[in-house]
Amino acid sequence: MENQVTFGQCLAAILSALDLKCSKMAKEINVDPSLIYKWLRDERVPAYDTLYIEMISQYIAGKVYNSYQMEAISDLLKMHGIEPPESKADIQNKIKAWLLEAQGYSLKLRKKVKAWNKNNAKVPGISGFLRKTEIHHQNSHDRHNLNDHEPAVIGDLFCSHDQISLIKGAREVMNATIKLLRQAHKEPKHNDEKILMTLYSEAIILFEDKDLRHKWIHALCDALNNGWRIILLIRMNHYNERTIKMIEALQALLSRGDLTLYYQKINENTYNMYELCIVPHAGALFCFSSKVGHPLDTAFWYHGKESIEALTAYYFQYLTFAQPLLKLYPSQKTIEFLKIYAEAEEAPGDKYVFKNELSTITMPLNLYEKYIKRNSLSAQEISYRKFLHSKRLETFEAQVKHYKFRDICFIESMERLW
Repeated sequence: MENQVTFGQCLAAILSALDLKCSKMAKEINVDPSLIYKWLRDERVPAYDTLYIEMISQYIAGKVYNSYQMEAISDLLKMHGIEPPESKADIQNKIKAWLLEAQGYSLKLRKKVKAWNKNNAKVPGISGFLRKTEIHHQNSHDRHNLNDHEPAVIGDLFCSHDQISLIKGAREVMNATIKLLRQAHKEPKHNDEKILMTLYSEAIILFEDKDLRHKWIHALCDALNNGWRIILLIRMNHYNERTIKMIEALQALLSRGDLTLYYQKINENTYNMYELCIVPHAGALFCFSSKVGHPLDTAFWYHGKESIEALTAYYFQYLTFAQPLLKLYPSQKTIEFLKIYAEAEEAPGDKYVFKNELSTITMPLNLYEKYIKRNSLSAQEISYRKFLHSKRLETFEAQVKHYKFRDICFIESMERLW
């Protein structure tokens, strides 16, 4: 095994990976919850002649119900140099073996603590000893914050332990984002829970790699279908090609569920080298570029509750300076949309029109009238739509002499014509 961890760190990582609470485990294995908290804080370690590890590993193996939990346990074990379980039946053996190693390491440390305290100023247990002697392994922060595990407060310093995974490589960062989104496979626990994302960087891989783009969109569609609300904060600039690619990537999501888009106009001299992706209860990804001008190639994956809440607060700070990118018009407000659409076209300037179908601006008035009469509309609504269309035609004829007009539709729109 590559990484030595204490018993408390090992147990906390396992419980957090499966989102299991200390109180429920205490009830299942018939111990007082305070004992489990002492294990997690490395204040106590189960002795060799007890059955605690057998009961814990059996309890944990019985809580793995699906492939997502199986993947979470496998990833955790691999991160600590342990071969992942070959089957669900093998989980208990792998968990038990890791807990036994951690138990042996912690009991060895307890002897060192006693020896240290005889000759030096006393330290508070294993954790204090590791800090004092500076032999704390770099993975000591693998202890997760559990929902019912209070973080420590030392004076005015707030101390919270979290498992932070480091991801390196541009494709690996995108795959980690997709993996995090896929963890929103169940409906949200509360109505006010939201998936939060940014799209600040150029995200070159996302736009150019069709396979990754498809997986990213599919993961977002699944989350929307499961009842999640998604808020996406986008950086807007003057690069039309980037805007078009972004619209192509997002168009499939607009009809799937509650997707809210905000945008910020950011000074071109300001280079944003990070992205955020936050899924409540699953984790938060802070992605960034290690070199200016390069795609995102590094990310930290935070698992702890306090870390997720802190990054969520950070996200909403930026959202206060953003503006809605889209205004939704349900079908019953079609007339209101057409009115706003016609008024917007009267403003002078170049026009770039994106639609899921051919734009009606290319239709003369008599053809447009035949088109709308095919729908079940009242005579009054037909008359008003004709008025708005003639108004749009007049505006178009006047402005196309001085400004560029780009009527852009997606390839699927053309394919539907055949």
